Amino acid sequence: MKVKVYVFPFYANPRTISPRLFNFLDCERVDFQVEYWDGALNSIPTDATIPVIIQASHIMGCSTKDLAELCTKLGHLIIYHDGIILPDGTIDWAHPTDELVKFLDRVAKKSF
Repeated sequence: MKVKVYVFPFYANPRTISPRLFNFLDCERVDFQVEYWDGALNSIPTDATIPVIIQASHIMGCSTKDLAELCTKLGHLIIYHDGIILPDGTIDWAHPTDELVKFLDRVAKKSF
């Protein structure tokens, strides 16, 4: 399975920032392609048929809540370090792989 991961800022390394989550993706044999977004909502991919992972940053130009609302509508997953930003804008630090599994299931269903 291949998944696009959009990072911000452009020099961010998702494996360094989110090692636990990317170790999980490696164990699940997920290939990922790194793309970039500019920290603003209008640079988030809007094709809801292709769910992606968005890597949030404390320096992005939008609120976490607004990002969460948009990404929830589009089926995207938001990661922040080794946590998952939930639809209400809170961060799940305790069980982030649960949300990651749900996301991978959505990706698998859409790729058929």
